[in-house]
Parts: sequence; C-alpha cells; structure tokens
Amino acid sequence: MKSETGRFSLVVLATWLLTTGSTFALPPTADTETLPNSPVSRVDRDLLLGFLADNSTLTLIDARSPEEFGAQHLPGAINVPSDAVDDNVERLPKDKTKPVVVYCRSGKRAGLLMQALLERGYTDVQVLPREQIFWEDDFMVFNCGTS
Repeated sequence: MKSETGRFSLVVLATWLLTTGSTFALPPTADTETLPNSPVSRVDRDLLLGFLADNSTLTLIDARSPEEFGAQHLPGAINVPSDAVDDNVERLPKDKTKPVVVYCRSGKRAGLLMQALLERGYTDVQVLPREQIFWEDDFMVFNCGTS
C-alpha cells in the first residue's frame, strides 16, 4: 500500500508543479544553458515532459547502485550502475541515436556512465542535473520548470 500511496503522491506533486508554477520549479531555459557552478547543462524541459507523456521518447537510466535504485528511483527509469555497464549491455537501447538521460544523486556517477555510453557509440547522452530532480524520502520527480 505504501508504494501505491507514494505513486499517487508523485502524480499529485508532478501535476501541481507543472500547473502552479510553484517555487520548486526552475524557470524555462534553453537547451544549452548551464546551471550555476556546474558544467552540466539542463535537460530540455520539453524532452522531460515528453517522457512523462510517453516514456518511449528517451531512455532514462539511473546510474546508482541496485540498492539505491530499489529504495527509490524516477518512474520509468532503468538501472545501469556506472561501474557495471558491461554487465548491463542488454538493458541499453539498441538504437544508439535515441536520446538517453542518466542521473544519480550528485551527478558524479551519471557523468561516468555518460562517458562510458559515449565511448560505446551512443550519440545523444545527457546528465540530468540534481537541480532538475525533486528528491523526497519516499519518491522522486522531475523538476521540469514552468512556462
């Protein structure tokens, strides 16, 4: 039951963030804008919103450990730990041109996974900065910003 309550809360929070312009939301930005004090660019808001509507639009990968992934992860994400890419090749998209967004708690493991994917021929890989994820004890949600 806790899982269902968490999912319901996640949907309510995501809807509220997207429709109210709450203080949790980042302002809309261009694809190339970099976050302050960070070399990582924001992931395009429309790409994230497209994923929420249809999760086949990109592959969302959690670069954390299986234990961390099991405790909480973004809905629709798959788990490919940054230190076990070769053990999880079957989980990766076959189409290496399809958008891939990777994330972790701090960005470090996501950056390592992004580099590993680029070295394996993936051409559209981005790190989802921690500022674009609303972290809560029981759930996580995209912080897409508002218009």
